[in-house]
Amino acid sequence: MILEIYKDAFGYALKDGSTLLKLGVLSLFSFLIIPFIFLLGYEYRIIKTATEGMINGNETLPEFNNYTTMFKDGLKVLAVSIIYILISVVIFLLLFFIGLTTNMESIIVLAFIALIILNIISLIFSALAVTHMAANNGSINAAFHIRELKDIMQSIGVLKLVGSYFGIFLISAVISFVVYVFVFAVVGILGFAVSYVYVDIVPAFIWALSIIVDLFVALVVWPYLNIFSCRSYGLIYNLRE
Repeated sequence: MILEIYKDAFGYALKDGSTLLKLGVLSLFSFLIIPFIFLLGYEYRIIKTATEGMINGNETLPEFNNYTTMFKDGLKVLAVSIIYILISVVIFLLLFFIGLTTNMESIIVLAFIALIILNIISLIFSALAVTHMAANNGSINAAFHIRELKDIMQSIGVLKLVGSYFGIFLISAVISFVVYVFVFAVVGILGFAVSYVYVDIVPAFIWALSIIVDLFVALVVWPYLNIFSCRSYGLIYNLRE
């Protein structure tokens, strides 16, 4: 079933090239806060569409419209993500402070271990929380109904949920790595070929191609993987009984 979800999400991300490019523009400028919030808002729409659909359904990518609503949804997603991450950070700081004041290195080490584990748990819960919020008409309170989130995790299966989320991360990481390696290999080969004719321009040539690679990844690869991930989150949520 999880593999079917991944397959569906891969195909879904290719349904509309123009929408993919629009999302790519937001991705390209996501280092700025406003485009980043709009990016989160659109990803929220993808998750919501998935929670209302089904595996191998005929859902299309959401439209880029109602920008005020998209921005508000993005703010909600950002707020939920920050709050869940803050929980792990606060626990880390408390343990770290205790370790410093008591000169107990074991507690300091424990603090860093706890930070890693709690961040993973926070990421899982925040992804599920945002999906649960989308399935409940955007109610931000639904994102913090811990008992409901635990019930959903148990209904889907904790190992299945965690494993499927890890699969999403792993697939995205592998695809990104392969794309970078392949494209930079091509850049290296082209740079080597150019060096036989125009030695002086090789650094500038490679620099220009590197920029093109980064633009390609930001405009196409990352948006594609974002759509894949968000679609997968919504469909995995639908596995609950």
